[in-house]
Amino acid sequence: SVKITDFRVGIQDLKAFFSELKNTNITSLELRKCFNSDNWIENLAINLKSTKLNFLNLSFNQIGDQGALILAQHLRGTNINSIDLSLNQISSLAAFRLAENLVGSELREINLSDNQIDDEDLGSLGAKLKETKVYSIDLSRNRIQTTGALSFLKNHQGGNLTYLKFDENQIEYNPSIILELASIIPNSQLLKLSVMNQFPNRLPLNQNMIIPT
Repeated sequence: SVKITDFRVGIQDLKAFFSELKNTNITSLELRKCFNSDNWIENLAINLKSTKLNFLNLSFNQIGDQGALILAQHLRGTNINSIDLSLNQISSLAAFRLAENLVGSELREINLSDNQIDDEDLGSLGAKLKETKVYSIDLSRNRIQTTGALSFLKNHQGGNLTYLKFDENQIEYNPSIILELASIIPNSQLLKLSVMNQFPNRLPLNQNMIIPT
């Protein structure tokens, strides 16, 4: 496992690092708060297939939509099954395009918390994830409202997700929403739907599916 945090890494440094990494058995790489633009990401992405990495943490690197798409295009054919893209600048459209490129990849877990994801294209994201192997996604602390969350869940019915986090978004609590959730969840594979800090009281649903504060 390699962890580098809050240290500016240049493109030449990155190339040299990956030339060595491909000769190792390292499976976990964290480059957190190491970059401040998308310029570096292609140099990282094109080298992923030559490594044994199965976990990649690129949080807090100011990755925007372009960077997210470049990365997504190179995930297929790698060993990576878990990726952390939290604390970046990824929009809903880029999240959807990311999911499009995950079809056929080995990715199982993705963290997209603390980005710029709102209701736009959220239903399409839920539908596209059905075509992937992803079973866990964290969408906490974005700009998601009730309509977007419900659209995501409705479009993902029959999908592979077993763990979904909507913590600290802008999701309302009222009886009609509880009824909608109650009608959607039995048609999904979800074992846990987390909407912490939104529902102050325990919902009248299976507590393994929804665990509010």
